[in-house]
Amino acid sequence: MSFLKNLLKKDEPRKPVSSKEAAGLKMKDTPIVSVKAGAPSTLINAGAGVGILVAPHMTEKTVAGNQVGNYTFRIRRGANKIAVRHAVEARYGVHVEDVRIIKAKSKIRRMGRREGILPGFTKAVVQLAKGEAIEMGT
Repeated sequence: MSFLKNLLKKDEPRKPVSSKEAAGLKMKDTPIVSVKAGAPSTLINAGAGVGILVAPHMTEKTVAGNQVGNYTFRIRRGANKIAVRHAVEARYGVHVEDVRIIKAKSKIRRMGRREGILPGFTKAVVQLAKGEAIEMGT
């Protein structure tokens, strides 16, 4: 009932509250973050690609592409080309010329009467500068 009493109380007008006060933070407690001008808004060098690059995507087709400088990686959903470029450059120490992102859709597979779903994934094809290579352990 005290909740209703507080709602019905009209003796004191409410004063406007700033968003910092509403969050319970004082101005001196907020961290100061400096951002370089022109820096992309994505997280760069997050553990040298940890969180962006999931694993190398190794198939017969992608291994053949490795010989001409195209390397394929599975990446997390929502990663963009800029983040993938910085992650590959930080992890492998190479120069990336081009990044292409492909989204593979999930598929329904049957085995007898049972149905299952193969999950979809996102992969990136990264083209390196001429003369550079990544050792993938094929």
